[in-house]
Amino acid sequence: GCEMESATGGWQPYIRTLKTQEAETQLPRSWSLDDMDRLLGGSPLLDRVRGDRVGLISDWELVAAAWKDQQQGALPVTWHSFERAMTVVSSRAFAGLAGENGELDALVPLLDLMNHERGVGKKSDATYSRDHNGDVIVNARTNLSAGCAIRDTYGAKGNSQLLCCYGFCIPNNVEPDGSCNDVLELRMVEDNPNTAVQLRTGPTSYSFGCLSKALRMFGQEDVGGGNEHLGSDKDAMEAFLDE
Repeated sequence: GCEMESATGGWQPYIRTLKTQEAETQLPRSWSLDDMDRLLGGSPLLDRVRGDRVGLISDWELVAAAWKDQQQGALPVTWHSFERAMTVVSSRAFAGLAGENGELDALVPLLDLMNHERGVGKKSDATYSRDHNGDVIVNARTNLSAGCAIRDTYGAKGNSQLLCCYGFCIPNNVEPDGSCNDVLELRMVEDNPNTAVQLRTGPTSYSFGCLSKALRMFGQEDVGGGNEHLGSDKDAMEAFLDE
């Protein structure tokens, strides 16, 4: 937070790019409560975003309390600066590229400009790793023309996770095998998140298990209905495929 406000020297140009792109990387947890309700109302994502915000506030309070105990004074970083810094880290940092044994995340200038791409026929344009000196080595996986965009994959993430972690969504969010990373959260009891089932589309091996779980839960007394259930997943899947 302090470095983002007053960085000088060799890191200053990089820090400046983080500040100028702040609006583009603003995550839903940073939205006003009114915007959360307006944009996410009726979606199960609303509870997750609210939880993310509560968690970030808790982190801020823990850091402020620890600083006060050790330094006998107030934390020299405002809540707004802390929130901005955490947004930058959570949306840009690379796992395993810092620390003695790769146990820490790292911000890597230029490398963090690669945008996410994933789906049928899509591969990362480059690979990266950390060598024994701590340097990050980047290698192209294919021939790249001058001026082209270099794309990475952030992993098999649904649009709800992409929105919460990176601030964007993508269309046709599918894997090479045709399975969809997006889920429809079905709550068997409206106000009880413990009864939520995440339904997916795609091959039967991906989609049937969650559907079977939803049907079993529907027959349980605590969500309405009797004690009927489908039996074993194997028998239920065979019955499903025979229809």
